[in-house]
Amino acid sequence: MYLAQGSIGELVSAGVSKEGVIRAWKTGFLAGTLASGTVDPGDGKPRSAYDNLVRRVSDCDAHAQVYSAVWDAMGYNTLIIAGSGHADMLVQIEGHWFKPGAGSFLRVDLNGSLKKGAKIIFQPTYGQIK
Repeated sequence: MYLAQGSIGELVSAGVSKEGVIRAWKTGFLAGTLASGTVDPGDGKPRSAYDNLVRRVSDCDAHAQVYSAVWDAMGYNTLIIAGSGHADMLVQIEGHWFKPGAGSFLRVDLNGSLKKGAKIIFQPTYGQIK
């Protein structure tokens, strides 16, 4: 139960349906599997899903691109946000924004993040945030 709480607890707390939780977990597992096994060269040059998936070099930008591509392919609304030298992919699940990763989902206050200086570097799949 402790592991489940750490993995899907924030989805459940946000009121995501059972089917939504299962689908999100499976999608996150697929994205994580595809994005894993890369090397970070530490030079800030990996920027794309191609770098991650084909060249097998990655950093936060390339990692976020892979996650975004997988979640987009599954029909989710995603965006990539950056701040303080780091990029993350966020996914909208049943009206709430989450940062998936490492087998868990962290609920994100997108407006709060933007007010604290984060920037959207890739607009949402469906529409824009102004």
